[in-house]
Amino acid sequence: MRVLIVGAVSAADGGRTTGGIATHVSDLARALAAAGHDVAVFADNLAAAEPRTTSWGTLFTRAAGKTASLGARAAGLALAITRDGTAGELGQGLGTTLSYVLGLERALSAHAPDVVHVHQADWRSLYVRLSRIRAPRVVVTQHSLSVFRGTDGCLQPSAELSAAARATLAGLRDADARIAVSADVAETLAGLDPSRTCEVIPNGIDLTRFRPGTDTETPALIAFVGRVSRDKGAADLIAAAGMVASRVEGVRLALAGPVEDVDPAAAAAAAKLDDDALEVLGAVGEEEVAALLRRASVLALPSHLREGQPRALLEAMASAVPVVATRVGSVPELLGEGEAGELVECGDIAGLAEALERTLAGGATVETRVQQAARRARDFDLDEVARRVAAVYTRVSA
Repeated sequence: MRVLIVGAVSAADGGRTTGGIATHVSDLARALAAAGHDVAVFADNLAAAEPRTTSWGTLFTRAAGKTASLGARAAGLALAITRDGTAGELGQGLGTTLSYVLGLERALSAHAPDVVHVHQADWRSLYVRLSRIRAPRVVVTQHSLSVFRGTDGCLQPSAELSAAARATLAGLRDADARIAVSADVAETLAGLDPSRTCEVIPNGIDLTRFRPGTDTETPALIAFVGRVSRDKGAADLIAAAGMVASRVEGVRLALAGPVEDVDPAAAAAAAKLDDDALEVLGAVGEEEVAALLRRASVLALPSHLREGQPRALLEAMASAVPVVATRVGSVPELLGEGEAGELVECGDIAGLAEALERTLAGGATVETRVQQAARRARDFDLDEVARRVAAVYTRVSA
């Protein structure tokens, strides 16, 4: 089957994005190609004059050059393609939008796909409408609920949805099949639009890359993988690590991810965490994440967000690294309500510190959780996920 996957790609394919969605797009392309499908990717986080050939297929990018430069003359003008064609705010300048449209048109014309698979509707709902014109079938995977959150972080009531949220629902309605990465995402979308259902298929992880390791450090290392931001809980974690370090000798903290609105050094100083106890790795690739997990004693995910399916959590579970995470979004679902990792309340820094200290101390409960997590991680095997996604392609094409 000829498949065009649409979304950002990871640094492994030249992308500047290090998030879980981009990594999944790249991994899924490889897995589908390995299964015999004719795969191409339209990577909208890259701009180039010409597509390039990769080990798994053709990588198309948004248009570069004169068309893309139109954005400078049209700053602030945004375009949303909704069911009735009205304009709304999706945060994309006109020139940028045109570069995306031309890039997708180039990919559709050259690859002539049987199925277009768009990852994360949001402003990419535009792609769904355009793909319906040129491709027989369109599938959309919704990875998160971020577009449906208000300024207070809570889900918006249906009657008060933003233009971007309405455009997202329109894009999901226009698709021939909808995939949600977790039951939480699927149930929330069903509540917002009962006329359309989503099949739950998680993002996959490469279990040959993420596996139990033997490089665990002494003294204990707390690992964090994600954006170093307040909404991901980085500030809470640094404060909690300072508390743990005051009671447990030799504790260290490693932060892997792009630094955003948290200054790690300043936060560590405020938490009385020694300079040599803090390791700031910045944005890293999958191999570096795997290496970090092999030497970690615990992974912390103290997110304030309604997480769709946090990839770092799955990677730690597969790597037999104990997990401490906040009770947000699909996290309780992934951790079996605490059977596969310790859950703490969002924003409870003292509770986070106590959970980290208990986990670092080890014992039968921690070991049982690690074993449960490793078993649950097998359900996210990349090849099996690719098989399930391909089954959706076959069904909508029948």
